[in-house]
Amino acid sequence: MCSRRLTAAEFRQSAREHWGIASQLHWVRDGAFTAEHCRARTGNTAANLSVAPQMGLNLLRRETTRPVGIKAQRKRAGWDGDSLPKILAG
Repeated sequence: MCSRRLTAAEFRQSAREHWGIASQLHWVRDGAFTAEHCRARTGNTAANLSVAPQMGLNLLRRETTRPVGIKAQRKRAGWDGDSLPKILAG
């Protein structure tokens, strides 16, 4: 963004696109699954342990019958015996 001259509108759009990508990829997973608390750092452990939350997030995003956030959906799936099969079935 900073290597070329941009108008204020172009700069604003570039910044929004950048943070939109970061929000979609990282913030939801960190907020819903508290991924930042994982202390696995050796070998492939961190990469392997990041797969399960990402799969869960993908399944939760596909479940659209209730208009609630990802974190609320995740909690409901743990509490309600009817929600989890719906989420897993997609």
